[in-house]
Amino acid sequence: MGGASEMIATREEMRDAKLDIGYRDFCAHLLIPLNECRRKSFFLPWKCEHERHVYEKCQYKECVERCAAREVDARARGREGGALARGSVQPTRSRRSLNARANADDD
Repeated sequence: MGGASEMIATREEMRDAKLDIGYRDFCAHLLIPLNECRRKSFFLPWKCEHERHVYEKCQYKECVERCAAREVDARARGREGGALARGSVQPTRSRRSLNARANADDD
């Protein structure tokens, strides 16, 4: 099915299939036959179920991999000695506690 590290569909194939730029990702090689099947079956919702399932599964796996990579990056930045890692950031106070303090100062 192709992992996130390899692009299977070429730019020419995606251009010839008239894929929008937003859909030209690592799962585009599965979207091309799905769209062809949809056109042949006049976009009937009960047709092309297998192709749609495979494409959506690829999209899900890609999303999970991106989230995992983002989490790894965030943890790495936290260890680099940012403000949150050192604990120097004070928690913010709620509006209610700030208003109570302001009212106490007025008395």
